[in-house]
Amino acid sequence: MNTLTIDQALYDGAALYARQNNMSIQKVIELGVKLLLDNVRHSNTKTNDMELEQALKYVSTLSAKGGRIVPVDENGRDARIEKYVR
Repeated sequence: MNTLTIDQALYDGAALYARQNNMSIQKVIELGVKLLLDNVRHSNTKTNDMELEQALKYVSTLSAKGGRIVPVDENGRDARIEKYVR
């Protein structure tokens, strides 16, 4: 088991919470750290989702040089076949 040193005020707060909820101080600290890690993971996921959304918005504005924008509902393969078959 590892040992941590924490501020006395933090320890007192954890002890009070533990007494009020019939828990050990160790359990209170473990739950607090797990909650912190979950929030960090959730925050990182949210940031990655936002970056992906911004990138997709940018990509949707791009067109080939001298080309034209392809409508979203148009199948690109079918459009190419029509171009070369006719």
